[in-house]
Amino acid sequence: MKLRAVLGSDLHFSQNAPVSRAAEPDWFAAQKRYIDQVAAIVHSEDVPFIVAGDIFDKWYAPSATPELVNALIDSLPKKTFAIPGQHDLPEHRYDARHRSPFGTLVRAGAVRELCPGEPAGVGPKLFAWAFPWGFPVKPLPPEIKAEYGSGALHLAVVYEYIWVSGHSYPGASLDQYADRFRDKLAGYDAAVFGDNHKGFMVGS
Repeated sequence: MKLRAVLGSDLHFSQNAPVSRAAEPDWFAAQKRYIDQVAAIVHSEDVPFIVAGDIFDKWYAPSATPELVNALIDSLPKKTFAIPGQHDLPEHRYDARHRSPFGTLVRAGAVRELCPGEPAGVGPKLFAWAFPWGFPVKPLPPEIKAEYGSGALHLAVVYEYIWVSGHSYPGASLDQYADRFRDKLAGYDAAVFGDNHKGFMVGS
């Protein structure tokens, strides 16, 4: 089966290393190693890299600096699409994203923003539907899906906490349990979620 896209979330790039990585001699080089691995796959397979929020650890300095933004402009794969997560947004406000480093990446052309209500063709017969921070995921009506023709794949790109057993924090809300999202995801062929840093996959 041909690879259609590389999906990710919660990259949390930062100027300075977290305590757990304080031994890194060059934190920028350490971060670049990971993004270079993704870029190699994206470029060799000619597929998009789709990020479901939180490219940055924080939207403001000293975590996000011009130096960090410039490094990402140089390093992110050429076909990077993204929605902002709460860490990308000033005061968690979607309407203020233009004031953030995320907005700078978009203006520089390093990231193509996926916007709610504006499905984007991100690859051959591959369409991304955006639900960034503050936008609840909604089903894709059959009549709208039919407009894109047979064989088209529809991906929901969502920034919202979702969990399954063993991949959550204690006391996580049952409303955010993965099974509770099945009706909301009706009509999509797949979905990628941001916010939970404990990765998992769930089948249909």
